[in-house]
Amino acid sequence: MRISFRRLPMPSYAADDLFLIREVGPSLGMPTWANLRIGFKRQGAVQATELAGPGLYGVIFDGFLIYVGLYAGDTDPSGGCVLDRWYKHILGMTLRGRDIFFSPTALKKILRIPGDPAEDLAQTLLNGRDTTIPPRLKQKDAVDLYPPLRTRTVMSNFNKAMFASRHWETLRTGNESQILGHFTFEYQRITSPNNQWPDKDVVKSVWLLPRETNLIKQLRPICNKETDPASARDNVTPKEVREEMVRLLADLVGSFCSASQPAVTPHTSRDAPVRDPNSRTGVERNDARISDDEMSDDEMSGDEMSGDEMGDDEMSDDEMSDDEMSGGEARFRQVLSTDGERFVGQILEKCPDGFNPFFTEQVAQLRISLNIGAQRRLLAMTPSRGGFQCHTLASVEACRAIGLDAKPVRQSEAVMHASFWLDPAKHDPATVFAVLGAATHSLTG
Repeated sequence: MRISFRRLPMPSYAADDLFLIREVGPSLGMPTWANLRIGFKRQGAVQATELAGPGLYGVIFDGFLIYVGLYAGDTDPSGGCVLDRWYKHILGMTLRGRDIFFSPTALKKILRIPGDPAEDLAQTLLNGRDTTIPPRLKQKDAVDLYPPLRTRTVMSNFNKAMFASRHWETLRTGNESQILGHFTFEYQRITSPNNQWPDKDVVKSVWLLPRETNLIKQLRPICNKETDPASARDNVTPKEVREEMVRLLADLVGSFCSASQPAVTPHTSRDAPVRDPNSRTGVERNDARISDDEMSDDEMSGDEMSGDEMGDDEMSDDEMSDDEMSGGEARFRQVLSTDGERFVGQILEKCPDGFNPFFTEQVAQLRISLNIGAQRRLLAMTPSRGGFQCHTLASVEACRAIGLDAKPVRQSEAVMHASFWLDPAKHDPATVFAVLGAATHSLTG
């Protein structure tokens, strides 16, 4: 079967039209300027369908290219919303995100950048710029000794720190209300008129990744980790970006439709989810759900749940990517339902100060810890049956008082007290925040 598809016109999108920025407290031990979160505007001129589906994009700062990327959809190539990438780009490139973190190698290189913001990051370490950064470390060690390495939800890198350093007078504290105005996005996406696609891995690895690599080599944007900052171009205009994307995707059209190409087995999209960027709660529904055999509802094993660190994740450069979505987050999100995506997005956007949400690398979980002291884990959420199997430090009685069907954790050696299942179609993030409050109370009395 031959799949026909086409490029769509490529408008520019202004960050001011898409997002809202707000100040929150920094994570424990981090510089005071790492204190921003970004939400989605509830009203705007952009339709959700404009921002769904695979394609290539460029991030523009003050009229010139600083990053190119690809988007291959969500669980389905035609689903998801590229906004989920763009807001993290802004937080990671400015270093102003409350939830930024770095790999060990990236932090070692950042400490050699003169002036701010590198100096402020150095001040979070015991010996400042002379601190020895281990190539591997337990997350419990990162809590107090290496705050910038503490796994959170927005990974930054050396190139982005170099960019932020060169523009720090524009990005530093006091300029929060102007930051979004510096960013625009170019998005060249493709669509299939008959809504048929090969697997997402084909769309990403075969269609888009080689063309993204080509763009990076030609345009040398400073924030892409593949670019040597010393040779980065600072004169690439949106027009040049658009022309290169159109040229590369035109080649994709020809090669994909060519009979000489290896055959791919298409599938028809399952009315894939599309997040509405105009409303954080307004999501187009579909019937896609995770079957019982895809995710187990069983409670986590004692090995995963025992100890204060609940199966400490080690961080190393081999395990982590400088992309804005870590491997752990990608694995977590790839099995979510539409309601689950919305639910997680609201938790990350609205999580109260004092709590630290982060995705784990070895186990596909979203965990939330108390952002004081030893950062004790309060809640762990694992995708299950279209919702989330949760384990919490809150008592069974407290969870039941909140309205949850909670049960005691069976493992006698586990530090978590209660388990329950959350249905994102029925519950809202306020329920999660109430559990966090109860879990905090169990610690403080």
